[in-house]
Order: sequence, then structure tokens, then C-alpha cells
Amino acid sequence: LIEENSFIGLYDLFLLDLSYNQLEYISSRLFKGLSFLETLMLTGNKIKSIHADALIDLTNLLSIRLDQNNLSVFDKYLIRKNLYLYDLSLESNQMDQFRADLSSTYFRSLMSLDLSENRLQNITKNYFKGFNQLIRLFLDKNQIDFIDSDSLSNLERLVMLGLSKNRIKSITSSILLVFEFGCRDLIVKSNPIERFETTQITDANTEPNKM
Repeated sequence: LIEENSFIGLYDLFLLDLSYNQLEYISSRLFKGLSFLETLMLTGNKIKSIHADALIDLTNLLSIRLDQNNLSVFDKYLIRKNLYLYDLSLESNQMDQFRADLSSTYFRSLMSLDLSENRLQNITKNYFKGFNQLIRLFLDKNQIDFIDSDSLSNLERLVMLGLSKNRIKSITSSILLVFEFGCRDLIVKSNPIERFETTQITDANTEPNKM
């Protein structure tokens, strides 16, 4: 347990790495006063919940790593004051959905989002609404078998889309739509893929699959 207000006075701190500890809960005042912090690393803890005001003082935060924790949900209000946040990583948590109601202006500056190795199943309409600056999206190692045709339609800056090790049986136009926007890397290896809906795209990395 790290007591509240433990970092008050460390005003010039730019990076804080608390990875691989035993943290289970992030309170509202744990990071109080760290207004110049740019990188926060919380990988490999046992975090189940984070108070909605935990990051409110981190107005210059650029990157936060929450990989390998026990989060079942991510509250959009958590980053409502982090206007410059461009990198959010939630790899290896327990989330079975990243609901459409998460989509909002709070994600407007986000350029990299990692949701790999969670329990996501369906990517529904408006899933990533408000993520207009997103360049890299990692959805690997989930249980995805359905991607709505409109779910990726606003990701016009996307360069890399990772979908490896899911349950995708068909490469549909909803997935290939990202190539119309200039996406260069589509990674769908290790899926039970049986068919492509179109043959116009030839650069995607799809090996190995069951075709």
C-alpha cells in the first residue's frame, strides 16, 4: 500500500515507474501534485480499480501503461483532464468489453491504444468513435469473432491494426476499410480464417491461418 499524497513535493518528476508491485487500488490522491509527470507505468500489479480522480492532477501526462493487471473496466472519466495523452496501454487485463459509451472527446489526442490479451468478443458500431487521431490499434489475443462494418470507419489516420490470435473466420470489408485510409500493417495471423471478402488487398500479414 502506498499512502495518499506520497509524491507531493516531487513537482519536477517526469517519469514514475511503479511496475511489478502489489498495488490493487489507485486512490484519488495517490498522484497528487505531479502536474509535470509525462509517463506513468503501472504494469504488472494487481490493480482492480482506479478512482475516477486518480489522474486529475496529471495535466501533462503523455503515456500510461496499465498492462498485466486485473481491470475489468476502464472509466473514460479517468483521463478527462489528460488532454495530451497519446499512449494508453491496457494489455493483459480482464476486460470483456470496451463499450461504445467510452467513446468521447476524452480520447481525442490518443494515437496508440493497446487492448491486447483481454476478453473482447464483438467490435460493435461506434466502438472507436472519438478516436480520430489513432495511429496504432492492438486487439490481438482476444476472442473477437465479429467486427461491425462501421466500427473502424472513423479511424482515418490508422497505420497499424493488430488482430492476431482471435476467432476471425472471414476478412470482411469492415476490416479492409482501413486500407482506404492508408493503413500499412494489418496483422491477422493465427486466426481460423477461411475466406477474404475481397481480393483487392494483397499486403496484409495473414500467416499462418487456415485457408
